[in-house]
Amino acid sequence: PPTLEKITAIAAKFTFPLTDGNIGMAYVPDSCIPILNRVGAAPGMIFEQDDFTLVSMPGVPAEMYSLMTEDILPYLKQNFQSSLILQKVIRTTGLAESKVEEDINHILEQFSSHLSIAFLPRIDGLWIELTARGRAEQREELEAELSLRQKEIEEVVREGSYTTEDVLLEKILGEALLEKGLTIGVAESLTGGKLAMKIVSVSGASRYFTGSVTAYDTRIKEEVLEVPPSVIEAHTVVSEEVASLMAEGVRKLLGTDIGLATTGYAEKQGNITPHAWIGYADHQGIQARKVQMYQRRNTNIDKVVAMTMIECLKNIRLRFVSR
Repeated sequence: PPTLEKITAIAAKFTFPLTDGNIGMAYVPDSCIPILNRVGAAPGMIFEQDDFTLVSMPGVPAEMYSLMTEDILPYLKQNFQSSLILQKVIRTTGLAESKVEEDINHILEQFSSHLSIAFLPRIDGLWIELTARGRAEQREELEAELSLRQKEIEEVVREGSYTTEDVLLEKILGEALLEKGLTIGVAESLTGGKLAMKIVSVSGASRYFTGSVTAYDTRIKEEVLEVPPSVIEAHTVVSEEVASLMAEGVRKLLGTDIGLATTGYAEKQGNITPHAWIGYADHQGIQARKVQMYQRRNTNIDKVVAMTMIECLKNIRLRFVSR
């Protein structure tokens, strides 16, 4: 009945006829505990039998989220003894999973039965995820072991590690720029504006992000970023030299502390395999790094965006130590 009342009220509010199909949503098995849907019509249901509990929710994301947060989680907390799950991550780039596993095997052998590890390949590299499971009263003990193992593993993979924070890469970069009081501008060819979009997606990015140039056409590289045509002719637009000069060009154009640039092939071009050059420039000079790619076009572009932010993050830490 409560669900039928809800459906009837919705029908009246939006002036649509109450059909048998609508009314059918109010029918639930008599063996369930119905949960009123505050966002939609179909109710959630809880079934209990012996030592088992089954929860059923509508698949509409907003309705499921409402039921989960307002009803299901409180129900589970009230009726079940909660277990504790703690996690830490080490995010690396340029490291092979098999080599990392071999290098940290002596650490893995010391793991207690509460700890587990997962190697997660991502577009920006390899994430090493540590998980501790136990009872709530074991929190202090588990946190201590988890922190110890994370520190030990990070020491082994420090050359490829760029963060132990489980937050968005663009947010980590933004915090690093703010901490050093730096500004940044980007010049994009291959990534076509995606890098700038990622950077400005962080609230408060205006404090460090000045602007961007989408230099997709060679003419823009030459006329706006002042990359000499002779350099392009000698090395092509997808080269270490052009990426470096694009980064320096946008840094000068926008008057920023740091300039970043991307240029490359997102997919195979004849005999040329997908690859990119990431340009970096600051007051100390210019440089570029090559990135090889193996996926589909859009995934390759996303990888270059991530790798450009990582490259910038690493250079900030290396080149602005005293700032």
